Amino acid sequence: AVVSTQSTGDKAEGDGQLQVDLLPEKVVRTTAEGKEEEVEQTTKLSTEQYTVKVLTGDKFGAGTNANCYISIYGTLGDSGERKLTKSENRDKFRRGQTDTFVLDCVELGDLYKVVLREDDSNVGADWFVASVTITDSKSNEAVFPCEQWFSKSKGDKQTKRTLYPKGMAMEDVEAAAKGAKKGISLAVVDGKTVNENVKKKKKKKKKKK
Repeated sequence: AVVSTQSTGDKAEGDGQLQVDLLPEKVVRTTAEGKEEEVEQTTKLSTEQYTVKVLTGDKFGAGTNANCYISIYGTLGDSGERKLTKSENRDKFRRGQTDTFVLDCVELGDLYKVVLREDDSNVGADWFVASVTITDSKSNEAVFPCEQWFSKSKGDKQTKRTLYPKGMAMEDVEAAAKGAKKGISLAVVDGKTVNENVKKKKKKKKKKK
């Protein structure tokens, strides 16, 4: 199978990092007869820009010097884990401070959870997070309350947490997760690159008389 792609990149100034999402324009496979045919895709992917605001709590020792990461999950896919690198604040994740990050990725649909973590690196790694707020380009906003420590020595000693939208019942979260479409996953099978989420046309079976 041949995958033709376009990409979107989000390069954070100063750190040289580049996050790229590969978006398939089409997927072509070779038949047993040696002919190429296009395979139907489940969805037409589009890109979206998400503004992520992380509020560090107003507690003694709440700020962190660790590296922090976020994964955003929606009904159309997930962002993958992203390092929170470029904030408008020179010194990120200080006590009582809001840090804003801009992430470009495929459109995620309705957001139903985020996974936030810190890697416990550097001195002063403990981090108390009050909340995470995510807004898309259409001004749709989701607030994810936290009010917990990310620490190996404080609270329940967890450095990774799953947060859910404010006001969203757990049964609704579970329903969204169950119906969520997986993100693009490219894999190599028998030496060929394939899109694992491509919907292949099923041949109609002839009914036995």
